[in-house]
Amino acid sequence: MNQGAARASKSCARNHRKFCCALVCSFCFSVCAYVHNNFISNSFAVRRNFTWDASKLTHIYCNPDDWSCKGHLYVELARALARSGFDVSFERERLLEDLSPRIFFVGADYELKAAKRNALFWASDLRVLLHVEPYKLRLKPNMIDVVLSTTFDVSAIKAGATIYFPYFYLSMWQFQGVNLKDLSRRDPPMSKPERKFAAYATSHCKAAHRSTFYDFIARRYKPAHFLNKRCGREDLSFNDGRSSDRRDETRWLTTVAHDLSAFKFAIVFENADVPGYITEKMLAARISGTVPVYYGSDVVYDIFNRDAFIDCTPDRGLDETLETSYERCSAKIRRVDTNETAWREIYMAPLLKRSVDAPARFLADVFHDLLSKRRESVSSKSYRFDCSSMDRVSWSHPKVYSIAGC
Repeated sequence: MNQGAARASKSCARNHRKFCCALVCSFCFSVCAYVHNNFISNSFAVRRNFTWDASKLTHIYCNPDDWSCKGHLYVELARALARSGFDVSFERERLLEDLSPRIFFVGADYELKAAKRNALFWASDLRVLLHVEPYKLRLKPNMIDVVLSTTFDVSAIKAGATIYFPYFYLSMWQFQGVNLKDLSRRDPPMSKPERKFAAYATSHCKAAHRSTFYDFIARRYKPAHFLNKRCGREDLSFNDGRSSDRRDETRWLTTVAHDLSAFKFAIVFENADVPGYITEKMLAARISGTVPVYYGSDVVYDIFNRDAFIDCTPDRGLDETLETSYERCSAKIRRVDTNETAWREIYMAPLLKRSVDAPARFLADVFHDLLSKRRESVSSKSYRFDCSSMDRVSWSHPKVYSIAGC
């Protein structure tokens, strides 16, 4: 065989192999599409034809390895919902059993990969994703029914409904050692040794507005202490360099609160001024027995009593700059620090504008409404929303349930 014929033969063989590979790939793609359309997609259709019975016990589910499943969050959430008239339970030892009706919680978008491998996730009556950090969330359609979001930025979320629910409320149930009654009222502080001035606990110094304030208050009045990382140039250390362990999702907040209790003020600035983003920081200050010094979203006034903390956030209505807001804030801190009566008034003021049971009642009503709307037949048991700002769910057009303003 001459060289030309040999090359032609090899070329023909290569083309044949490419054709075979393309044929196999096309076949595999068709099989995957068939499985998705006839098994996964049908699981949605079958599930949505069920009728939810409000008289039955509803079960909370999660992946055992999910961060939100390891602590006390769902234990306390189930108890709070049950006290609010929603018959629900969470039993960690039964998470592998096929109990229904059930609400399946996923702790974050990065936990979805593991959740999708769980057959109980796909067959759940309601799939809820916790979105607790202020970054853009993008989901594939029909994967999550409801996103429980801690911010107002839900434009890119592909879900049937979104619940705006600040992380502050979730943290009330997540951490051990939190006395919820202390959030509504508390007795005058017991006499104790002289407290130090102020402290902050942060895991990083990337938020420039925080470092700026630490330097500002040190120049204008006194330096603050740092419990974890030092972000201000003149800040003082405390507790021999001990830091809280964020890997313990049950106890780290109360550890921070214990360290803060040696101070009169806790500087609790959010990482960023993101609309609606209110984290556990105010809770840490409150349970530590300090006066919170806050910076963050202006929705804070829909949740907290303005007499229970010192706000350093620039007032948009007055067109305040960061510097003028820090001037106002540091002047008030100085007045309160030098006036024991003024400090006690802020200390004793109720933190929450609503009762401590209001968040659970809100979620109980929302979950009841969501489960009812998911079914062809709605339960005869009636629930009424007391919050006029909430829109009822429509599975063709995503709606938002918001606790703000309720």
